[in-house]
Amino acid sequence: MIWAKRVGVVAVAALAWACSSDRVQPQEPEVGTRLHPRPSTIVTPAAAPNPPLVYVTNSGSPSRSVSVIQTATNTVVATVDVRPQHPVGVAITPDGAFAYVATGFGPVQLGRVVVIETASNSVATEVGVGFIPHDVAITPDGAFAYVANSFSRTVSVIATATNTVVATVNVTPAVPIGVAITPDGAFVYVTNQGGPFTVVVIETATNTVVDIVRGLGVSPQGVAITPDGAFAYVTNANSNTVSVIETASNTVMSTVGVGPVPVRVAITADGAFAYVANNGLQRRDDGSFFGTASVIKTAGNTVVATVEVGVGPAGVAITPLNSIEVDIDIKPGSEPNCVNKDSKGRTPAAVIASEDFDPFQVDPVSVQLEGVSALRWSLDKDVNGDGLNDLVLHFSTQQLNATGELFDGNTLELTGALKEDFGGTPIAGADVVYLAGGPNCLD
Repeated sequence: MIWAKRVGVVAVAALAWACSSDRVQPQEPEVGTRLHPRPSTIVTPAAAPNPPLVYVTNSGSPSRSVSVIQTATNTVVATVDVRPQHPVGVAITPDGAFAYVATGFGPVQLGRVVVIETASNSVATEVGVGFIPHDVAITPDGAFAYVANSFSRTVSVIATATNTVVATVNVTPAVPIGVAITPDGAFVYVTNQGGPFTVVVIETATNTVVDIVRGLGVSPQGVAITPDGAFAYVTNANSNTVSVIETASNTVMSTVGVGPVPVRVAITADGAFAYVANNGLQRRDDGSFFGTASVIKTAGNTVVATVEVGVGPAGVAITPLNSIEVDIDIKPGSEPNCVNKDSKGRTPAAVIASEDFDPFQVDPVSVQLEGVSALRWSLDKDVNGDGLNDLVLHFSTQQLNATGELFDGNTLELTGALKEDFGGTPIAGADVVYLAGGPNCLD
């Protein structure tokens, strides 16, 4: 049995002065400006603990730390001290092993990125970058981290294998604050805090500015792109709004009102929700202060929840949920699993129940075996005699054979998802098949 696993991580940081509007007012960069070489970005920790965690960076004094929150209980389970730095933007490597935190500024050193090892929640190293780094994004392959340095008007490229800066992209005269890369790695979206308020679009293939998005609110800061690459969400700190950019046309197609001083945004792995860190302080009845995170439902672009967090939230990152790994049994009851590839019948496969996993939660319509959908299914059979009913699905043997994957000793992969009522989380499992008449199926 492979136990069900869900993985997720979010990080938030605060830096009050980053939201002020009295910044340098540069000219727009010229379309076609040549930049230095660079690749692409995304967030996906498989090594992160179960259940999902939230990494919240606290830049205000005396904190200057990163809080690690367990989402199952909404309690802080670890705190990473990054003093004297002021943590702001954060991103996590695709394998979940490291969190890269842009630190804004510190009383001792300017321009540092703190690298946190997530297994131990300790600082592994620090990397010197440009002045006042505000945000960081990591390529889909985890090879590079991109850091927006507002005072340098540059983007630093860190090779994660060596944690050294290998390139610097000049985006002058823009004042870069937020950075995100499309899932296909083709384009970099960089928010420009200086007026006129824009988003600079960089094509990674040519490393040139190919477009400038206008029509945003005042002081755009954070930016995140939906998993399908169709939309970019941009926080406008001094307008208390989020602009939604359609990436196909690079135009603003919607504006969403959120909490005070929104500075960072992250989008869930399924693209259903955008989480916004609102840096503005709010006061409780007892006189104490707190910050908030707005939750936007991307279908319709409306705020569906507001979550109270610590003082001065200024960064947010979410690790995608991993698939739930399920135990499956092809041709249950037989060992080995012998299949006659010339059969015009059906090949059964069971999703096995356990004390920790109920296959009733699986949407059978979503289930495929090597891309082949099930012809029928049932939940009234206990195929392994453990007293728990399993989900038994039947697939066309001819369709399976047509995939080219039905050969002796091959591992077939089953994929699907839970029903929407149970979160819609992907599932995955695998089992080995052998061909009838082969050396393993002579009886």
